[in-house]
Amino acid sequence: MILSHNTGITQAAAHGTFQGTMTAISGGKFWSGFAAGALSSIASSAWSGGDTITDNGNYTMSLTKHAGLGAGTGDLGMIAFGTVSGGAGAALTGGNF
Repeated sequence: MILSHNTGITQAAAHGTFQGTMTAISGGKFWSGFAAGALSSIASSAWSGGDTITDNGNYTMSLTKHAGLGAGTGDLGMIAFGTVSGGAGAALTGGNF
């Protein structure tokens, strides 16, 4: 059983919902904000990599680390990539970059 995939989906949905709500409150389109928040979350996760926790079935778990697309670029690279991806998502759904 792999435990970490649901975390990424939940995190992207939460970021999308928050960003969509903030965009709607400020007079924009909810779905443009949702797309920007969710896509930037997914892109940042892909850029930075992550961990997979696997249940071995014998009361032990193993942790596998995955290098992301931007391995070695640090937090600044992740923030920049997430920002550009979020802006592109907003532009693609009719919002402002």
